[in-house]
Amino acid sequence: MNHSCYSALICLGILFPPGLQSFLYAAEPSLSINQTAFYPEKYELRITAHSAILDGFILVKSPERLPGFSPEVASFGVSGKPLPGVSLYGGSISAQGLPARARSPVFSLYSPFYTPTTANKGVVFHTSETQNTRNAAIEVSARNTRIAAIANLDTDAEYPSWVLSTQTFPAFDPHDLALTVSVLAATRVRASSADASESWFLQELQLPETRILMPAVEILLEKGIWRGSCTGLLNLGQLISPVGAIRADGAVTIQKFTIASGFYRSDYRFEDLDGTRNSVLARIFAAPSFTFNIGQDSGGELKWGVLLARDTVRREKYFERDSESSIAGTGLEYKNRFGRAALQMMKKGDETEVASSTIISHFFHPALKLNLSAKTVRTQLTEEIKTENSISSKFSITPTRWFSGSLAATGKHSSTHEGVDYSVSGACSFTIKKPRMDWNLDLKIALQNTEAPPTGSLLLKVLVR
Repeated sequence: MNHSCYSALICLGILFPPGLQSFLYAAEPSLSINQTAFYPEKYELRITAHSAILDGFILVKSPERLPGFSPEVASFGVSGKPLPGVSLYGGSISAQGLPARARSPVFSLYSPFYTPTTANKGVVFHTSETQNTRNAAIEVSARNTRIAAIANLDTDAEYPSWVLSTQTFPAFDPHDLALTVSVLAATRVRASSADASESWFLQELQLPETRILMPAVEILLEKGIWRGSCTGLLNLGQLISPVGAIRADGAVTIQKFTIASGFYRSDYRFEDLDGTRNSVLARIFAAPSFTFNIGQDSGGELKWGVLLARDTVRREKYFERDSESSIAGTGLEYKNRFGRAALQMMKKGDETEVASSTIISHFFHPALKLNLSAKTVRTQLTEEIKTENSISSKFSITPTRWFSGSLAATGKHSSTHEGVDYSVSGACSFTIKKPRMDWNLDLKIALQNTEAPPTGSLLLKVLVR
């Protein structure tokens, strides 16, 4: 275990002596041990502990399987609640809300049914499996105020540290205005610019390593039939000119009709919270949708949506110009108390995707459930067309007090002028539940038509309550 693991665990052990005791005496503490053996090689071990005020996990990976394996700590995280309304975190930490949008400010358009940005009503931080484990964070909440802060312990790293303050002004009547205001103050070390020998033409001045400030402000509004958000982000520093980005979206619902829209625009040298310059400089979109009630007895609802978007894409070379790209899509979705079915088509530049999915909640029996999905992706390359097809199915048993299980199968097919590739995979999973212990077994096998050997994995999970 490296020095970062020891430092974080010792720090948290000092801060949470009541939490360590609570794991033994809490009402429902649990310990989960996941062991996964991959074929032909690799092994993973994940241990997770949960109690009333202390949670934690550690992930160990090895390039070789048992018994001759060489374990290394790949990730770990721990969180605790020493006082009501106060949470402390250490290790690998992820955040949601404004910090997540500051990391990825460009709107993600994967479906014609767009949902506007909404206020985060839960905690900001949660532990996650990442390689960045030298973090410490605190979150304090009281009524309608929430303050969160995270610091990276590597002073020379490019990972950001920041403080977030969120104030919510709730609506006491459905027709009143609900307002949420968030302010983010972040800082990050920016690496020095590339050496001049790499190119004859420089797109910007060479700069030494420096620290930049990244403030952001976000306002979310909701009142009656409409809701919306507006976010502004900046890059400030001694050796750089101030640059920024702005994003806003909203939606209005009038009975069965909803119209959602949004836009994003950034300066050419703007960097997100992770220090990345996005390829999309500007994006504007609109997404109208209609909802119809079908079948009063079954509670059926049919929804049709359309998405239209236009992008300005950053040039890849100095002598080129920024280009324009479009996104268009449409989709149908039907759902009732027995399941749901969806069909959609999305076209992004030279790529066209058609996808469908079906979920049957009562498949011949109330305890049986069937999931089916299929997808086709057609990409127009320079001198050829690449086609990728996939289909998957999953048959599962609704979890009962003593047992749950599932069977799944997936097939993939791709073709280019070089040939045809395909692969098939299958998986089975079942869980046996006992009063104080659960046993879970997952088996996955994959075959393909290349010279690569078959691959597989076996997961054994034990949960002790």
